Amino acid sequence: MTYMTTRTHHTPTYYRIRTAVRIAFVTGVAVLAFTIGKALASEPYPYKCDGTIVNATAGDTLWSLAEAHCEGHTGAVTHDLYKEHGDLQVGEVISFARERG
Repeated sequence: MTYMTTRTHHTPTYYRIRTAVRIAFVTGVAVLAFTIGKALASEPYPYKCDGTIVNATAGDTLWSLAEAHCEGHTGAVTHDLYKEHGDLQVGEVISFARERG
C-alpha cells in the first residue's frame, strides 16, 4: 500500500498575510509583557504608618501589627515588613516610621 502526500503551495499573498499576523502577534505579546512589567515595578498600594516602635510579643504577626499601626493597604505594609525583617521573632523591634505613595 502506498501513501501519497500532497503538498499545498500557497500564494504569495497568503505568506504576506501570515507574516503580518505573526508580526502583530509578537508585537502584542511584547506590549503586554512591557505593560505587566511596568505595573509590577510600580508601587500602587499606598499606606502611611503612625511612627511607633514596637517590640514583638507572642501572638503578634506582621499583619496584625500592620493593621494596628498603619492606614492604607495592609497587604503592602506586610509585604514590605517581610522583605525587611523576614519571619517575625518574639522580641524583635519593628519601626512603623514608614509610608508609601
